[in-house]
Amino acid sequence: MHAIEKSGVLPNAIFVSDRIPCEAEPFSLRREERGIWIEGVKSKLKDCNLLFLDPDNGVAPEGLRLTQRRAGKSVTIEEVKALQGDSRAMVVYHHQTRSQGGHLNEIDFLAMRLRERGLHVSGALRAKPWSPRVFFILNGDQELLDRAKHIAEIWGSWISWIPLSRS
Repeated sequence: MHAIEKSGVLPNAIFVSDRIPCEAEPFSLRREERGIWIEGVKSKLKDCNLLFLDPDNGVAPEGLRLTQRRAGKSVTIEEVKALQGDSRAMVVYHHQTRSQGGHLNEIDFLAMRLRERGLHVSGALRAKPWSPRVFFILNGDQELLDRAKHIAEIWGSWISWIPLSRS
């Protein structure tokens, strides 16, 4: 991410690379420090209309406790919801796992979890080379969705568009 920031290719972008606090001792302080961290990130992004969220591992699995050190590599659905602001468009990265039922089933399951928390899942781009990953598009307008579909067309068998919007 630092290379993109330094390149100037996104001249009007705001980059927030504040490290997620996950080392606090005692462990009980980790939840509090993470809450402070998310409020700081929200403050820096208050005027953004599109957010690309890139946690190392993606959306936290069910049951992951913020007091765990490995929680620093994931974003919780509650944090995604907090960062969406007033329905800001978001692209949320998720590194796919070896979940039972396969990758497409995992995408459907995560989309369902996001929807259950009140988030509007517009669709997803799934990149398939080597280590599959998915980019969920939340609150996407037609222009953003058209661009995502165009990326899938250009990349052919490497990236696929998955419509996930449900009324």
